[in-house]
Amino acid sequence: MYLAMVSLPSDPRAEARIRELADRLARYNVPRAVRDSLSRYVHSAADQELYQVNPHLIADRLGLDSHTTLSLLAYAVQEGLFTLNWQVHCPHHGQLRTFSTLQDSRAQEYCPLCQASFDAHLDDEIHVTFTVSESVRPLTTREPLADDPHPPTYGLELLNVQAFRDFFADETLPPGESLQVGRVAFLFTDLLGSTAMYAREGDPRAYAWVRNHFEVLFQATDRNRGVTVKTIGDAVMASFLTPGDALQTAVESHRDLAALNRQLGLSGDAALRIRLGAHVGPCISVTLNNRLDYFGATVNIASRVSHLSKGDDVVLTNDMLTDPEVHAQASQHGELTRFEAALHGYDQHFQLQRLWLA
Repeated sequence: MYLAMVSLPSDPRAEARIRELADRLARYNVPRAVRDSLSRYVHSAADQELYQVNPHLIADRLGLDSHTTLSLLAYAVQEGLFTLNWQVHCPHHGQLRTFSTLQDSRAQEYCPLCQASFDAHLDDEIHVTFTVSESVRPLTTREPLADDPHPPTYGLELLNVQAFRDFFADETLPPGESLQVGRVAFLFTDLLGSTAMYAREGDPRAYAWVRNHFEVLFQATDRNRGVTVKTIGDAVMASFLTPGDALQTAVESHRDLAALNRQLGLSGDAALRIRLGAHVGPCISVTLNNRLDYFGATVNIASRVSHLSKGDDVVLTNDMLTDPEVHAQASQHGELTRFEAALHGYDQHFQLQRLWLA
């Protein structure tokens, strides 16, 4: 059930404060039209649409996609317009508790109605909502909207927004704690021949080219709704909600790196080339080196298959290719070749496919 926008008593100071905070989002390249829409929403929405509100509802109100809306809300929290709420939902009885930081999360939750414990998954039982800041617009009714027709926004969706990772680096899990993730896609990249490049070009120039290559990868990842989890030397680990976004990032990274080579005048053995490999499956979210990270077999396999790439291709697991979107994309971008390979640390051989990128 939607609530209509309400006509609030005119308060020029309150309106000016909302506009001021919304206009601060210009520093994050948020378009004027979006800032104005957000300002109107915060000023005119019913209280129930501003208290523990589902980001999918805000996306609908503003006419934005969910990923863009989550980025917008991350900026808005940073500027003091909204506060972030984490919520745990029992699979059978709904919302159990709300907390303001992942430091208060637990791998196992207990439902007193079920009289049973359950595992909290970042892409299932853990949701995120947002509340307008009390200093911006005090709410008379502090109750969330009943019967919201939108699907919940899961914690993993927010973790897969680069703005969240950039501005909320202190949002980590408690020491020794982990949260399960049912399904996430990983793309690993590695720069080929970097040691020889440093020896040939010297440290300053080689380092500048490495940074240029990172920027290509970061931008492709962000365009396709992924996040850069970390860099490891000359390698990148990125995560995505869908395998299709991971593959599209690989394709665009290969294309944009070729453009960078032309810009830098690099060709032949001197050209910048990357290995690419992707896998999808379950894992756990953990805190490593004071940042949110992922751990588990899915991560390891994604990393290992990238090592099998030759530089003009992306190596995909069969789990990636069972996704219809990935299979359709692959046929558009190049030729698939099946092969079998052993991966370091695993006894069995893996059925893989190499997509030669045109």
